[in-house]
Amino acid sequence: MKRIAAHIGLTVFCALAVAFYLPEVVTICIAAVSGCAAILLFCIKKTRKRIVIPVTLSVIALSFGVNLLYTALAVKPLTDKFCADRQKIEATLTDEVYQQYSKCYYRLTIDSINGEEVHTKLLLKTNQLLDIEPYDKICFTADVTPTRQNYYRAKGYYITVDALDMDYSTVSVDEKPLYYHVIGLRDTLREALDRYLPTKEADLCKAILIGDKYALDEDVKQDFSYSGASYFIVVSGMHFSILCWMCLWVFKRILRKSWLYYPLTYLVILLYMMLTGFQPSVMRSGIMMLILTTGRWSLRMTDPLTSLGVAGFAMPFIFSPYGCGDIGMILSFAATFSIIVWHDRIYLKIRIKKRFDNFMLRQIVRAGNAVLRILSVSLAANILVLPLSVFLFNGFSIMTPVSSLLLYPLIPLIMGLSLIVCILNVLPMQILATLLSWPLYGISKLSLWIVKSLSSIPFAYVHIKSIYFTVWVGVTLILGITAYALRRRYRLYPYAVLLSAIVLTGGVMVHCITTLNTNRFEYYAGKDGAAVYLNYCGRIHMLRFDCDSNTAYKMIYQIEDDYGGASTAICTGYPERVNYSRMTDRDFLISHYLVYQRSDVSVWERKADEFLSGSQTITLDDGVILRTVEQKGKLLLYLTDGDRSVMLIPGGFDYDAIPDSMRVADVIIINRTAAKYDGLSCSELFVTTDQKQNEKLPQYEKLYLPEDKHISIDLN
Repeated sequence: MKRIAAHIGLTVFCALAVAFYLPEVVTICIAAVSGCAAILLFCIKKTRKRIVIPVTLSVIALSFGVNLLYTALAVKPLTDKFCADRQKIEATLTDEVYQQYSKCYYRLTIDSINGEEVHTKLLLKTNQLLDIEPYDKICFTADVTPTRQNYYRAKGYYITVDALDMDYSTVSVDEKPLYYHVIGLRDTLREALDRYLPTKEADLCKAILIGDKYALDEDVKQDFSYSGASYFIVVSGMHFSILCWMCLWVFKRILRKSWLYYPLTYLVILLYMMLTGFQPSVMRSGIMMLILTTGRWSLRMTDPLTSLGVAGFAMPFIFSPYGCGDIGMILSFAATFSIIVWHDRIYLKIRIKKRFDNFMLRQIVRAGNAVLRILSVSLAANILVLPLSVFLFNGFSIMTPVSSLLLYPLIPLIMGLSLIVCILNVLPMQILATLLSWPLYGISKLSLWIVKSLSSIPFAYVHIKSIYFTVWVGVTLILGITAYALRRRYRLYPYAVLLSAIVLTGGVMVHCITTLNTNRFEYYAGKDGAAVYLNYCGRIHMLRFDCDSNTAYKMIYQIEDDYGGASTAICTGYPERVNYSRMTDRDFLISHYLVYQRSDVSVWERKADEFLSGSQTITLDDGVILRTVEQKGKLLLYLTDGDRSVMLIPGGFDYDAIPDSMRVADVIIINRTAAKYDGLSCSELFVTTDQKQNEKLPQYEKLYLPEDKHISIDLN
């Protein structure tokens, strides 16, 4: 078996990543079938010779078994024991506090629960900004719940406290560990960039240099996502390579002794892993860089695929078996594997091979090949990243190759200049730092402009329904198996890839055509109200969450499966804000949202695009107009699209406050109706309370919606 370390390591990582997302019953079945098949193949002489198959099945069975044991012995006992009643928790804050949307997130390590010694991670989410510093002790009493989001479970947070406010006490600790000083260094770098650059450019440099993606505004993050340049603001192997080779180049010229500059490079790699917060994708890159640097120091050829396999095998021991399910790590492994395997093959096919005697022509060919090499890296990475992105995010950007060509050359410049500016600021050499900040500002501004321009191109980012993805994966698997089974399969693979791309493109076109003229309401009836959203040409506008959380989540899951996110969300009351806050914890993408302004709106000011107050008119989309009417803390929504109109009346709203111009609508949707209905006129009336209460309603065409009812209202 060739590259046994690479084969085993990658198999372990892939098996644990898959097991993390599968139901427990399916995991048990796969582990049992793989184990039995491996034993059977080892017993048969003919199959035993092809050792790779039984070894692979054995590794899969063991990996799935490790996942099951970890769940049974480490995760379930923790959640079953402490996720019932209120618990008194003593913990230590082990990292920086970060704010996202309306909440502050505190990453804690528990010391004890109800006096019982416990050592595990806890994610504390609260609207309060607590008076606490890293590695201070905190004591509080709160309800503990199991962590539902896979994003946090993959990072080792299996229990969560989600509280609006709470009583707590803190104790400062004098002796701080090394990582506390690394956090201080991270703050120093941030302050230096903030000092010399405007806010947006400084935030971009923070994201690229130290992986501080929380500093970026949501609209900037969305621009990077839509332009296919998310890799630009996520620390990965590319950032590690740039930093490592920059340091080696400098250390070689200063120290000149390999036994001095290589160990110093190791320290830089370890320090950079700490600076970026030991993120899983960063750890993968760091382990690979340590192996590759060691090979270079020992003058031995290192195999990148073996290094990747070793990193994959090490991940479960560094984090946990669940750590392989981290989305960032999965995409990082997929991109790295694709680049290692296919980059050179693609480049050799597309590079300019012709030689010229003329010096200028040779330089042009050299520059052209450099561009083609960048393009081949982007194409190779997306061989696996593209299907994973479609599966995970229900969409992909068609601008990825373009953004790669334009942005790849800028990353080393931004990283290098940002690092130098920070070092000069500390020395102190502020004058020189100021001079270098000008080109850094220009390059950062150019990068933001490129990303903004690419993301604004029509259909730059394509949302695709899960059904199209399923069909595409099925066709691709059939093509791959067919090509492998036939003779000269290596010649057939390019045609299989081409057909697969055609199927994907066809699915995207069908999806775009079917949603081009879509204009309908989706209405989910719940226990105390309804969740409603408008689908206008594939753009989603969520208008009301006046219902229980379960109903709201049914709507959210459907939108997420079909479109990946929404264009607009309107929060008109406290229950909607709670649902919205939980929704954003799941990285549910929303471009803009409007918040009904009340006395407690201060916690939302960071993220609100616009506040709703009183009666006003807002343009949601081309031809889609939203009018609002306020009455004693209630907000009525009146939506018009051309000749069609829909009115959403909240529970307890006084109908006398409705203007005469809004008393007529094609569709009226009422939650928890009041007593006065005179003067209203509509073609269709939908109510969510019981029929007996609504017998006083005018005798329009009524539809009483019981709980869990979902209907579509076509507005075309």
